[in-house]
Amino acid sequence: MPSIDRPYLNTAEAAHYLGLSESSLEKRRVAGNGPIFSRLGKCVRYERSALDEWARSDRRRSTAEPIAEKASS
Repeated sequence: MPSIDRPYLNTAEAAHYLGLSESSLEKRRVAGNGPIFSRLGKCVRYERSALDEWARSDRRRSTAEPIAEKASS
């Protein structure tokens, strides 16, 4: 696995950083419920801060809590 010390991570690096499979991250990107990303030409890149923000946005105290509706941008 390449170093993830760069400010912009590719899909494989971002998935590894989040502990997800690449497929899961790609499906979330297509569905619009994944972390914010940039498209640089044909390349998809994620900022580490956007990954952290996305991971924090779905925190809950129990599995019984309803999933919060996310505001659309």
